Order: sequence, then structure tokens, then C-alpha cells
Amino acid sequence: MFLRVFVSDGSVFGCEFAQNGGIIVQNGSIIAQNGSISVHLESLLLTNKRFGVQCLLISIIIERIRRKGRKKFAKKRAFLAVPGSVAYSMREETFYHYSFFKTPSRAAEKCLIVSDAMGYTADPEFRIDRKTFYNYLAFYVWKGTFYIHQYGRSYTLHAGECGIMNLMEAHVYYSDPEDNTHLLWFHFRGAGADPLIGLLKENGQLPYIIEETEKGERRKLADRFFEAFALTKDGAGETEIGAHLYGTVMEILRGYDFTRQEDRRMPRELAGAAGYMDGHLGEDLSLDELSRSAGMGKYHFCHLFKKYYGTAPMQYFKSRKMEAARRMLENTDDSIDEIAERLGYMNPGHFRRMFKNYFGLPPSRYRGKREETGAGKKGE
Repeated sequence: MFLRVFVSDGSVFGCEFAQNGGIIVQNGSIIAQNGSISVHLESLLLTNKRFGVQCLLISIIIERIRRKGRKKFAKKRAFLAVPGSVAYSMREETFYHYSFFKTPSRAAEKCLIVSDAMGYTADPEFRIDRKTFYNYLAFYVWKGTFYIHQYGRSYTLHAGECGIMNLMEAHVYYSDPEDNTHLLWFHFRGAGADPLIGLLKENGQLPYIIEETEKGERRKLADRFFEAFALTKDGAGETEIGAHLYGTVMEILRGYDFTRQEDRRMPRELAGAAGYMDGHLGEDLSLDELSRSAGMGKYHFCHLFKKYYGTAPMQYFKSRKMEAARRMLENTDDSIDEIAERLGYMNPGHFRRMFKNYFGLPPSRYRGKREETGAGKKGE
């Protein structure tokens, strides 16, 4: 499918789907030009709430080259109504196998919902089997069959179903090799995420699964994942992305009745203990030290910490170390042995095994893969 854009004297006065003619743009790249005017197209598919129709939001940058070599830029926006089937076909084509990886800033993680990775995965051999991983997961099954095993329970999900998982505890999820899963997903964590997951965990509601809903609601949820991909692809800021991710998580939890849950204000002592861990990642802290930092007995501390954070304190501490290791691999040239030592691992081999358990790759391969894809320090 092509898009014909009509341009006259630097102004866009029309656009329509066509097979030829005008200035033709396919997949966001120019494949034809018209005289001295060059048109660059960026598109974001969305639902026009006012009119209830599927639209293509067209953002067109027109570059006019003057005789003296100067350039004049003008940005035009227009709505073009398109059939829903065409819109979703274009959206799938645009983001098929899309992936985004970027470590959020510490300030954003303290104040916002953040994501260090998201994407569209469509691999029949896709399988994740981990003991723990410092993130939560929001997902949407776009096509195929998807399997989850966690907390001694098994789930089989199909197209149109979505949910939230706590990746900080043992989990397995994978695609059906015969009915390949097309999975839209993003990691999330940050402000408000821990008590939310803790509440769901305490009430036995994890993984939190939304079964197939009405067609309109299903598309609304899918839209939010595709729009998250568009925001990261366009280089949106952490605040804009964080607001969108928060809205997406709340959309998944739309039917959850918080008024029936007890008031769960996290004790300051627990937040202080978590901060104490972050300040001592290079040390080999014991459970005794952590409970003393919170001014509690070990049993009471462990019980409350798991209630609010969804994981045991020592497991949380190890997760923070692994997250710090990942940031160092991405943003420094330190050797793996140096990183291990900085994080209090006197045995580099033990550090390598821990890292592989968390991220599925040994640290050397993780760093190499990031460099190959242009991510991290060398790609920014």
C-alpha cells in the first residue's frame, strides 16, 4: 500500500492511498521526488476518539530548496481516515520485530514509570526461563498461542489476551512453535510499580491476565503498545514515555477494584532499607545488616519487604547488583572482572553465572550484542 501526497508551492493540500502518482512514500522513506520539493513522512496510527474512526496521523516535513541554496522547512499535520484492517496491517509492518533497549536515568526511575526494553517478538523458538530479573512485564498477544508458567500455575493465552507479570520471581514464558506467538511487550519499573505488583502478589493475582475482550477494547489495548513503540522510535523524552506506559498499565488494570483493597502505605523503614542497598552495591550485605538498617527483626523485616516489594530482600539486593552490572557493561569500558569486583563479587566466575541467570547471556556476549545493535555507550 502506497500513500500519495499532493504538494503545491510547499503546502500539503491532500493525501490518499494509491498505487502511483504524486509524491509516493512507502514505509516512511522517499521513493520519488517532485521537482525541488522533498517530502519526508513520519506516521503514527491512532484512534480518533472524537469520531471513533481509525486514522493515520500524518506528519509531513516539507523541504524547499531555494535558488541561493538556503532551505526552508515546514511541518504539516493532517488526519487521513483509513480502514481499520489497513491501519493495523501498516502498523504491524512498521513495527514487526521492533526492539528498543535503553537504560533509564536514575532520576526518571525514582519519579516515573520507566522501561529499559520493549518490542514486537515473533519467533517460534522464543523462550524465557529465569529465576529472577529486575523488571515487571506488560504484554499483549497479537497473534498465536503464548504459554506462561509461574507460582506453580500454567496459563495458555491466545490472540487478544494480555497481562502483567512479576519478573523478579521465577518465571517461564514461551511461544507455541506450531502457532507462533506475536508478542507486544515492554518491561517496566519505577515509581509506584513495586507496591502495585506487591498488592497483586499478596492477593494471589499474579500473573494478572486479561482474557479476550470485545473487539474495540482489544484494539485499544493493542494501540497502546504500538504507540509506545512509536514514541521510543521517535525519540520521545522519558516523561512522555513514562506517562504513556503508566496509562497502558492502568488500562490493563481497568477492571481492578482498588477500593476493596486495604490501604497499603509502604513503611518508610522499608524504603530506607531499599535505599541502603542501592548505596552499598559493592558490599556483601547480610540479612542481619539489612534488617538492622530498617530497625526491625529479621522475620518481621522479611515478611514486610516481600509484602511490598514482591520479592525477598536478599533476592532484591542481588537484582539491584545485576542491574548495576548491566549499566556498567553498557556505559563503561571496564573489564568484566573489574565490574565484578566493584559489585563485591570476589569470584568473577560466580558473577558471570549470576549475570547469565538474570539476563540469559553471559556478560561478554551481552556487551557484544549491545555493540552489534548500536545500543549502549557506543551507539548513543
